[in-house]
Amino acid sequence: MTYSVGTITLTNGSRVVTGAGTKFVANVLPGFLLIPVGGSAAVIAEVNSDTQLTLARPWVAATLNGTGYDIVETSGGDVDLSLRALAILNTFGAVRDTVGQGLFPDGSPSAPAGRFINDQDTGWRRVVENVLAIVAGGVDRLTVDSQGAAVIGNRLALSGGTASNVNYSTNIANWSAGVADGSNRWRVSENQFGSEMLTISAGGTVGIGSASPQARLHVLGNNTTFRLESANAGATDTQIAIVTPNRQWNIGQNVGGSGVGNLNFFDVSAGGNRLTIDMNGVVRPGNDNGQSLGASTFRWSVIYSGTGSINTSDKREKKDIGDIPAEWLDAWGDVQWQRFRFRDAVKAKGEEARWHLGLIAQQVQEAFAARGLDAREIGLLCHDEWEATPAVKEVRDDDGEIVTHAQPARKAGDRWGLRYDECQVIEAAWQRRRIGELEAAVAALAAQHD
Repeated sequence: MTYSVGTITLTNGSRVVTGAGTKFVANVLPGFLLIPVGGSAAVIAEVNSDTQLTLARPWVAATLNGTGYDIVETSGGDVDLSLRALAILNTFGAVRDTVGQGLFPDGSPSAPAGRFINDQDTGWRRVVENVLAIVAGGVDRLTVDSQGAAVIGNRLALSGGTASNVNYSTNIANWSAGVADGSNRWRVSENQFGSEMLTISAGGTVGIGSASPQARLHVLGNNTTFRLESANAGATDTQIAIVTPNRQWNIGQNVGGSGVGNLNFFDVSAGGNRLTIDMNGVVRPGNDNGQSLGASTFRWSVIYSGTGSINTSDKREKKDIGDIPAEWLDAWGDVQWQRFRFRDAVKAKGEEARWHLGLIAQQVQEAFAARGLDAREIGLLCHDEWEATPAVKEVRDDDGEIVTHAQPARKAGDRWGLRYDECQVIEAAWQRRRIGELEAAVAALAAQHD
């Protein structure tokens, strides 16, 4: 028997014979001789497919491309092996005609169509028409149909490389969510314009518009608005709670039932409202006549007002009403109004610092003390003291968020102050008395000339 259909290619140093237009499986057996046109004979060791043979030894002659050939049957052909192979093919014909051609049964969750020897309930199967399932432990965990893929269960893990993302694309939008490339943060991005919309860092800081959030919630943008909205009219739950181990504040509308539509700063720990901005824009303390504006070591620098302040002067709220004692007016007469400049203004502006007019607290104290009086008991004079406080360094957590704000050290000290409204009253009373004295003297002189 001789077979010579098609052409072959032999490569120097290789045992592989590549055929073109050949049918080796049905016509060739191991042990046959291959004789290429213009070449020497070689023994065939294996028939791999209709277009590939393996020689017993590498081809040592020159490479031949697309050459003719003859394959000659020899007495050394392994006929018995061929017969055994044919028997095997006949025995597994069903496999050859089904799985061998990539045709599988549907399978079931407990016995998937494609499964493993040591794990018979794990693999893949066909659920219904156009629906493929990945099975694990006898349960469909992932299905793929004509609409896409669906995960069945409570976990989807994406891992590997420096990034792990899921893309969401439509005809009008392209978004992705996952771990950012080369970083340890989770993000949601709008890919069409390359914008990172939401970021969650490894430390739990959240950035909206910021890829590097510097606080637990960091909102960055050209027109940034944080909106907290309740659909319940008069709701008491439209609040922001600020909680530490030693204090809780709630900021929002009608906190503590203090008025629908009012913005309140409510001290939950103390159980009282501290500040209210009502619907008419009035800023007022949380309770009547119980809170100070500023403190001895935390003063307001300038107060701008369209009208003067109003002080309660209801007779029903006062007692021991009487004339200002003459000795008080006598002491006040020793006080001199002065001009001065503030030290911090001179330090900052030099000679351009402005002059001011007023009183010196220590001079008031000395004038009254010289007459055996304590101006602090009258209410003209105030004296505050405070203890030293150490400097506090800024502390940030692993995500760069400030945990403790820096504060400079403060030396122990004291400060004298005046209630200028009281000073102006006693000044007016002193002037009234002085004018009265002058008018009496003028009247006496006039009477001498009558």
